Amino acid sequence: MSTTPRKRRARRVYMSIAAQPDNLGDIAIRQAAIDMLAGAQDRLVVFVGGMPADYVSAFSFPADSELVRGSGAFMAKYLGDVLRRRAHLIFAPGPLQIRPGIKPAIKASVNLGNVLLARLSGGQVIALGRALRGHGWPTHGIERFAIGAYSLFVARDNVSAKVVGRALDRAPDLAFMREIDSTTGGRSRLAISLRGDREVNAELLQGIVDAARAAGLAPVLVTQVGRDDQKHRELAGDMNVDIVGWDGTGHGAQIDRVEEIYRTSRYVVSDRLHALILGMVKGAQPIALVHPGSDKLISTLDGVVDFTWVGTTATRTPDDLLVAPAEDGLIRSVREARRRLDELAEEVVSLVG
Repeated sequence: MSTTPRKRRARRVYMSIAAQPDNLGDIAIRQAAIDMLAGAQDRLVVFVGGMPADYVSAFSFPADSELVRGSGAFMAKYLGDVLRRRAHLIFAPGPLQIRPGIKPAIKASVNLGNVLLARLSGGQVIALGRALRGHGWPTHGIERFAIGAYSLFVARDNVSAKVVGRALDRAPDLAFMREIDSTTGGRSRLAISLRGDREVNAELLQGIVDAARAAGLAPVLVTQVGRDDQKHRELAGDMNVDIVGWDGTGHGAQIDRVEEIYRTSRYVVSDRLHALILGMVKGAQPIALVHPGSDKLISTLDGVVDFTWVGTTATRTPDDLLVAPAEDGLIRSVREARRRLDELAEEVVSLVG
């Protein structure tokens, strides 16, 4: 009787990196998903859509990856591999708004169809680092049913499970997979990165800048989302602080510039999740600016790292805002987050590899 092992069926892994082209955080979390899949044996087929060439060039793909711009061509390849029982499907990390109405329901139904096609053909369907919000009908029911068909659905926060009404796996946000810098010396800056579409009390901001200077730190505004740049330039002029701006080009170079600032910062102050995380990974202590009615920052970071937060409507800076915390505590938390993500990567590879 032959004991020759059965030959493994070669499959292709389908995913998209199409996102906000001016957002370095979107690049960071999608690169992390790609890195998780790098250990698998199957070829990666990546939908890039209409993303600018410079955005795409900021990514590092496995050598045999296939990049596809047209949505029709991408779906044709996917459906062809489904018919040949050779497709896995990966949903990119990030938020998912469950909205009411016909159009969101149609989109959710199409996604459900793609999930079921992959699963019924023997493939795996994985969602990484998702954040669910909203209860719009009938989309909520469609998404809830679809999640039950996933091989693995991982949320990045402690709210998504309540939103969808079912138990979900949770792991730290994928941006914690960036290279860790544990250097403690030479941190002479306080980095500030702010959303361009939300307001932070001007007195609070000025108080943070004044506190930084009193502590011997140089405040610097950091643009890691292109549409925030105009606001940063206005604030830089108003408060007489330095700025690391961005004109929207050179995504890879801008990531390097931003991370270099965080690497030399003692604190990172931001209302953007991935500014805080990229700063923490490079060793900067996080100070979250939390907008009224928004749970994004607290729900994602809670249970992962210790952090300070202040409401954006506050009129004064807390006296203890820049009290020096234990630097090794932050690094331990960041390394633990990375360890959990490495374990998740092993699980992903075991499913698709």
